Order: sequence, then C-alpha cells, then structure tokens
Amino acid sequence: MSDDVPGSRDDVHNETFGTVRTVVQAGSIFGGVHVHEGERTLPVPRQLPNDIPDFSGRADALEVLDGLRSGSMPNPATVIISAIAGTAGIGKTALAVHWAHQVKEEFPAGQLYVNLRGYDPARPPVSPGEALTEFLLALEVPVSRIPADVDAQAVLYRSLLAGRRFLVVLDNASSARQVEPLLPGTGPSIVVITSRQRLTALDGVVNLRLDVLDRVAAAQLLGALVGHERVAAEPGAAGRIVQLCGMLPLAIRIAGARIAASPHWTLSRFARRLEAKRLDELRTEDREVRGAFALTYDRLPEHLKEAFVVLGLHDTAEFPAWSLAAMLHTDVDTAEEMIDALVSAQLVDFSRTDSTGTPAFRMHDLIRDYARELLARWSRERMAETRRRLAAGSLSLTRHALSVAPGGVNFLLLGARTFAAAMPAGAELEPFAPTVEVIESDPARWFGDNTPVLTSAVRRSAEAGDQDLTAQLAFYLAWYFRVGGRLREWQESHQLALDAVRSSGHRGGEAAITRSLGNLSRDARRFTEAIDHFERASALYQEAGDELGTGQTLNHLGDVAMEMSRFDAALRYFADSLAILRRHEGAELIEAYTLNSVGCVHRDRAAFTEAAENFDQALSIFRRRGDRVGEAWCLRCRGENRLNQGLLTQARADFERAVPLFEDLGDRGGGGWNHRALAELHRWCGDHAAAAEHLTSAFELFREVGELLGEAWTALEQAELLMAIGDAAGAVRFWQRAAELFADLDIPRGEAFVQLSAGRLRSAGVQPPGTAPDDAFATARDMFRQMGDHNNEGWALLGTGTALVREGRLDEAVDTITVAAEIFSRLDARTGRGAAWLALAEVALARHDIAGCRAALANAASVLHPECVLQERLREIEGRTRV
Repeated sequence: MSDDVPGSRDDVHNETFGTVRTVVQAGSIFGGVHVHEGERTLPVPRQLPNDIPDFSGRADALEVLDGLRSGSMPNPATVIISAIAGTAGIGKTALAVHWAHQVKEEFPAGQLYVNLRGYDPARPPVSPGEALTEFLLALEVPVSRIPADVDAQAVLYRSLLAGRRFLVVLDNASSARQVEPLLPGTGPSIVVITSRQRLTALDGVVNLRLDVLDRVAAAQLLGALVGHERVAAEPGAAGRIVQLCGMLPLAIRIAGARIAASPHWTLSRFARRLEAKRLDELRTEDREVRGAFALTYDRLPEHLKEAFVVLGLHDTAEFPAWSLAAMLHTDVDTAEEMIDALVSAQLVDFSRTDSTGTPAFRMHDLIRDYARELLARWSRERMAETRRRLAAGSLSLTRHALSVAPGGVNFLLLGARTFAAAMPAGAELEPFAPTVEVIESDPARWFGDNTPVLTSAVRRSAEAGDQDLTAQLAFYLAWYFRVGGRLREWQESHQLALDAVRSSGHRGGEAAITRSLGNLSRDARRFTEAIDHFERASALYQEAGDELGTGQTLNHLGDVAMEMSRFDAALRYFADSLAILRRHEGAELIEAYTLNSVGCVHRDRAAFTEAAENFDQALSIFRRRGDRVGEAWCLRCRGENRLNQGLLTQARADFERAVPLFEDLGDRGGGGWNHRALAELHRWCGDHAAAAEHLTSAFELFREVGELLGEAWTALEQAELLMAIGDAAGAVRFWQRAAELFADLDIPRGEAFVQLSAGRLRSAGVQPPGTAPDDAFATARDMFRQMGDHNNEGWALLGTGTALVREGRLDEAVDTITVAAEIFSRLDARTGRGAAWLALAEVALARHDIAGCRAALANAASVLHPECVLQERLREIEGRTRV
C-alpha cells in the first residue's frame, strides 16, 4: 500500500460495537464493510405446559426446589421427584410445572419440557434419541443436522446448553438410563425429573420423595374445585371425601368435578356415595384410580362418553379438536364443545396454543388408558370405522392444504393420477371450517403443528386395514415432510404405505410410494439407497404400463447422478426422460423441470451455451404455464450460468427477478440458494458489504430448512469473501465447515472446490487444517478435469500459475497460465479470460516487459465486465507500468 493512502500509517485502528463473535482484520477498507457469519438471535424455547391454577399444598417440596435455585442445597444440578408405590395421580407433574412457572423468568435461555411416557401401557417410553431430537428441534437445530447416534445427539445438546441457564423438566421418567443423556453437562441450568421410582442410579442429585397431600392441602384442593364456602359449611364431610380419595390429587379432582357439576348435592351426600362404592373404585387390583375415572365417565351424557372413548385412539402427546370431529363425523365447533366439557370433568387437559393460535389438548396417561379399556369393548368394525374417519379427515385437510400451498397443486395432480379412487366418506371440508381458515392462512405452519396427529392417522388407517387410504395420506403428506425436513415421519408413514400398496397389489401406488422414498433418501444424501428406490420405482411403472411415471423417475435418477457429479450418466437419464415426456400431452411442466436440470449439468460442465439454451426453453414453459416455482428456480440457475460466463449485468437481473418469487412462494430453501448466488455476484463486483448481507440471509434460510448442502456452499463462499477482503485466517473456519459438510455428504464437486479454495488459502499464507502441504491446485485441477468441469479446471491451472509467479518460476508460470487462458477462451468464460491475461501481465511486468504487459492488460480490458472487481487489479498493474 502506498504511503499516501489514508489509514496506511499509524492512524489505523479497529473498533467493535455490541456483541462481537467474529472479528475480521482486513487492512484498510472503505465503504462500510460488514461481514456476518449468519448470526441470529438464540432460540428461547418455552415448552412448559399450562400452570395449574388451583394448585394446593406442597409447601415443603416447593421449599426444597427453591433451595436449588438459591444455591442453599448441595450439588443443585438435578432434582428427582419420586413418589410412593402407586404414584399415578400423586401430583408430580403438577408440582414440577407449578414450580417451573414460578421461577421461569430466572431462566432466560428458556424452558424445555418432555413427557417421557415412562409408564404408558400402550406406548413404549420415549427413547433418549426421540427426546433429544425434540429438544434439538426446539433449539432450532435443523432436522438434517441432528446426528443419528444418541451419544452424538447428547454431545450436541450439552454443547447448546453449556453456559446458558435453562430449566429442563423431564416428566414421567422410567429409569436413570432414560434420562442420563438428557442432562446438561455443565452450567447454570436446573433439571427437574418426575418419576414413579427413586432414580438412585443418578449421581449428584437431590432426591425429593413426593407423598400424597396432607389433609389441609387436600381440603384446600377440594375447596378450590367445589367452592371454599361449601367446604367451610361441611368441614367433616369434606375431610371424609378427601380421605376416601386417598389424598390422591387426581382422585380429588375427579370427585370435585362431580360435586361442582351438581350444586344441589351436599358434601355429606357425596361422601356417603363414596363410602358405598368409591373405595373399590379408587383402589383396585391393577388400576388404582380406575373407579374415579369410571365415576366421572358414568355421569357423562352419551355423546361425551363416545367423545371420551374415541380420544383413546390418539397415541400422540397432544391432539387438536378437528381430530375428534373427524372421528365422530361431526363439525369442529361441536367437537370443541365436547372437549370443553371433558376439560371441565378433568378427563382432558388444555395443553397449549399452537403456532397458529389453535388450542391443543392432552390426556393423562392413566385417563387415556381407561379410555382405551372402554374402547376395547367396541366391536372391531366400529373401531376400524373410527380409525378410517380420522384418516379420511386428515386426508381431506391435507389435500386442501396442498391446494393452497406453493407448489402443492402439482403434487395433488400427481396424486390424482396415481390414486384414482374417490375420496372416502367423511372427507368433506365443510365440517372443518375453522381449521380450513387456519390452513388457508398458513398451510406450512398448520402442517408443522399437526404433523404428529397426521402421521398417527396413517398408523390408524393401516390398523383399520384401509390400504388405499393409508397410501394416499402418506403420499400427500410427503410434500410437507420434504419441505419441513421431517425425514423420520416421512420414513415411518411411507413404510406403512408401502406395506399397504403391496398387500393390495396396487402397482402404480407402490411405484409412487417407492419413488417418494427415493426422494427421501436423496434428501438425506443417501444416494445409493435413492438409486435403488428409483430403479425399483421405474420397474414398477413399466410393469404397470405407466410410461409417464417412468419418465419422471428417470428424471429423479438424473438429479441424483448430477448431485454425485456423474454428469455423463445424468445427461443420459435426462435424455431418456425427455424422450418419454415429449410423447405425452400434459407433461410439459415435467419436461420443463427436466430441461432445467439438463441446463444445470451443462452449467456445471462449463458448456455455457448449451446450458443457456436449456434454461431459456424451460423458462419459457414455466412462464407460459404460470409455474412460479419453476420460474424462480430457473432464473436462479440461469443467473449462475451467466455469472460463470462473466455476464454480470444479466446474472444480476436473473437473481433479482427471482428474489420476490421465492419470497412470495415462501420457498426458504430456494431463497437461500438465490442469496448465496447474489453474494458471489457482489463479490465479483467488489461490493463486499452487500455480499456479506446476502450470505447472512443464505445461512439463516438454509439453517431454517436444514439444507446442509446449501450451507456447505454458503460456507465456502463466505471463505472466498473473507479472502477477498484480506482475512485469510478468518476464512479458514468457514473453509473447514464446508470441507466437513462436503465430505459427510459425499459431494465430489464440492470437494473439488474445497481443494481449489485450499490452494487460494495457501497462496495467502495460511495452511488449511487437516491438509497435506501438496499442490491443492493440482488436486482440484484433476478432480474438475475428471468430472468435465473445464471452467474450474482453468481456475485451478490459473491458481498454479500465479503460485509459480510468486516463486519466480516465470517460464513455467507462462506455460500454465496460457493453458488456462486457452480453456477460458474456448468456453467464452470472460472473467476467467480476463484473470488469465492479468496474470500474464504480472509475468511480463516481472520481466520488465512493459510492452508485453500493456498488451496483456489491453486483452484483459477487452473481456472484463466494467463492474468486475478485477478492473481494480487491472488499474493497479497499469499504474505500475508508469513507474
């Protein structure tokens, strides 16, 4: 830097403001450069169930818990709330949740809650892996970034909690082994565990044995339920009632609900009823509170009895009112009234309001068990019909959500072609009017809130033996499972669907489900498995005589081959697909998507002219057919092709046209790719601040949808940007993240770019960690050459050539750079050609060949875009020729 440049002497200083995570030393840069790493506000989960407004007693237990947060108790890391034998209904959860609400503001990082289902007779306990997955999702870890291994999940979980103050409530634990992986490692967090056992295998915990209520607290609870004036009027009878209830909070609540519902009863009268039969009801051989549930159930009107029983079908932690409406073949408003009545009887609890503002409800595990006992008395036909109604209602709402979701209509059309059967009875939308309004306001959010119940409906349909309904519901749900990254639900539902279509002999349905499983494997980056699924689907389509389905599946095989950098194979698949698609009317949109994929292969192989032709053809179809999803993706892909050619103005136009399309569609993944492309464009234009802003947006969007491949490419572009502003050391961290992701995902093209970037880091004086000191440029050159990407082969050669210049090996440098220049010229890659001529100008200047240098500069000026950042280098070399 010359001495007359401001900031080049002692006036250089650095200032940081606010919370600083990454500090970039970039020398003297002007224009307000901002480099972001994609930082966002840390999530603050608030998962606690609603507090119990009439909570009574437990003063000693609350004092012990308070001692943990005040530090007066030894080793205040974990609390275990245990109980005496027969702990159902003892109030463990009520105490834990009540105390948690009292102190929740002291835990600014948030509150995590999970029901571990330790003692559910119909469902297995929640495994540590399932619980960790839900916690990591609440902490906004994308599904695709959650490790499959439980130990690795626990390490990630502990890392996220370290140094932050969380309150973690682990409810209904069955064993120490179940909760050990869920405990924070270090830090100021507090964990409250409820269990029917004393979890003595856990070290360093405070064991709190929760007993039944004392007489005073029990009477207070009864008074809160029936009215304190009634208890005060008959204190002896009130004492007798709570005694007959065994001081068990759940039993007292059931009794209190009955009394409150019958204001004409005296307490003495109800006590006499309990004396006559209640002891047996409250304490039986194998169900300690079955009698209490039966007393409440027996007093319900017939329609509420049926509602209570059918809710026993749910195997999810929560359920919405529309699910009851579906099972009873009634409307949502009526179902909500029924649930309100059951809430009043304390057979159902209000759980929370979901993200759409819709109430979600839950049943205690023992109450649900009682409902299932009653359900078992029904005929097999009646149970099957109820299960079918739940699945049919779920299918109706799912199809409607697809009809209003971006890109969902095409999925509906595909399903209609595969499953020609009429919609089953009970699937009309009119009864679900309130739910329909919620869906239409935000279909993706509705899918997210209702995923557990919708997935459960697939299971219920399979249990009912309705094979076509099972397959249809699973197939349509795949749209959201893919958008929402719900790979586990996708896998579970499709395995049931696959069994169903195989049993029914529905070859077309089996082909469609198998192809969807191929997309699942592809999204999970299990490419070999994806190929197996797609090849099986193709054979099934051929067996069923569905040529169009075969054509679509060949397109998927081409996409997988492209992602594996097997470009020749990809082109063969696409050619076969197009040959089939063009024989079918109505397949024009599928043809357009295939043409876009062909363009991407040509783009990645530096066949820019051929790529441009494919993109133009595809874009014309998308616009003619009004497919805004296809248009947005095609614009982004064409823009990248133009960027590679050095046509910066045209590339900018494509990217900027795609921005509002992705935003209007709500396509966060597509928007992430477009922001990453815009970042690269702005880097080439020298607008580093704008590039950094787009990278921040790309990181955020990719992490929201769990797109690891997009995150990998964005991390690599972030490294390139930091190198461009002179912070090679800061670039290493992003380079390393990209290298890890590309290796994990097995993306050869990405790994080749990692080598190219490693060479640039070494040229900047930084040795990337975990790499050998060999010529990374040569490694990248060979990888690009093997996959047919001659444009980046040229950039790798140029990197080698510039390194030779620095070493003073000028003859070798000229030979290498000339080869790169010839490649760029053959491809008409203008930016590459300009960079090669600038490198040759440097060689000429080093040889004091001013005329040769100026000739090379003139050649560079003739091809470089006026906005290209290399224009600055051209002017700098030009200035040196005049010295």
